[in-house]
Amino acid sequence: MVPKVLLFIICCASEDLIIYYKYNQMMLDQRREEMWDDYFAAGDAIRERYASEAADLRANAAAEEAHDEYMNRVWYAGFGSDWFAYEEAWRRTIKYYEDLNENPDKD
Repeated sequence: MVPKVLLFIICCASEDLIIYYKYNQMMLDQRREEMWDDYFAAGDAIRERYASEAADLRANAAAEEAHDEYMNRVWYAGFGSDWFAYEEAWRRTIKYYEDLNENPDKD
């Protein structure tokens, strides 16, 4: 037969062990959750970076496409790659028609 004092000590020790085990499990669960949060936060940061880079690339491609389209207009208008002359020709044309609207009996 085990003395009552020894049973009390064993019971208290086992309760302490259970509490210690539960505390450790809680801390491990908490640390595991923190690790998952860190892992997914790093993934989110990477996705955000690549998303912004992809948006920059799309904007750059759109700007290049608009520039190429404009330069094609200049080329097919007969100015080659001289877009300054193309712009000046348009300025002269617009000025001519503005002057013509101001003085309709000029011609």
